[in-house]
Amino acid sequence: YDLAFAAGFGYTMRHQMTVGGRSDDFNVDDLVELGKQFDVNKPQAILEQTVAAFSEWPALAKKWGVAENQIKTVSAMHRLNKQIRNV
Repeated sequence: YDLAFAAGFGYTMRHQMTVGGRSDDFNVDDLVELGKQFDVNKPQAILEQTVAAFSEWPALAKKWGVAENQIKTVSAMHRLNKQIRNV
């Protein structure tokens, strides 16, 4: 799935790839199911690792000299609050 940050308007703010026919409003279960359909080994673990990596964004951005307002803007758009269930 596309992990690139998109800050456009309208359709350019949405990902061009879909999960279950949706470019938005999908959840962890949808992603895990998609992974299973395509024989992805341990999709739940991959999601957990991805969330952990993206959780480092504020600290890494500060280290790299990204302006504080941009760090907050990007952080607010991350969907890390989606519940990761244990399988």
